[in-house]
Amino acid sequence: MTSGNLAREFEALVCETNAIGCEVSGMKAENKFREQIGQSVAYAEDSFLLMAEKYRVIAEKFRDLGK
Repeated sequence: MTSGNLAREFEALVCETNAIGCEVSGMKAENKFREQIGQSVAYAEDSFLLMAEKYRVIAEKFRDLGK
């Protein structure tokens, strides 16, 4: 992989990580809103565990870029 391709892949992974962070923030906000209006949460623990797994996958991709 050329250094240019490596840089682009790194930037793409950073963007992907940020997107997941935005999703998690939205999930938390939705849960908080539903809590405030007396409804059950929309996202339970398993939803957050799935997002954590997405982070783990991206972390592994970052590690692979360094090899």
